[in-house]
Amino acid sequence: VEHLSSTDCVAAGGHLNTFNVSTDCIYQRDCTIYTALRCEDGDETGKLGAIDIPVYKLLPGGEPDVGKYYFVDKNVANCGPSSIIGRSIVIHEQDFGSTRVTCANILEFKSKP
Repeated sequence: VEHLSSTDCVAAGGHLNTFNVSTDCIYQRDCTIYTALRCEDGDETGKLGAIDIPVYKLLPGGEPDVGKYYFVDKNVANCGPSSIIGRSIVIHEQDFGSTRVTCANILEFKSKP
């Protein structure tokens, strides 16, 4: 697993696809929010739809402040051979762009005894 910095998102590679879902010309038709099991494991936009994060409020000086948003994907494994632990998440530019804007490692949280 390649550990990433937020500026080196290319190292993350392509979408996680542990079930070898076909990504041929009909993938866009088959992978939808209604047919999430026909999507690559790592195609969150395909499974959850476009993520819209609006401005929460304006800070003094007019700077936008974005709140925290949480998204749940019930079909992603947290353990086993298709686990996302130790992998990465990549955010692409808006409107389904291919440019990678930022990324982060997915780490397991272990509470202290």
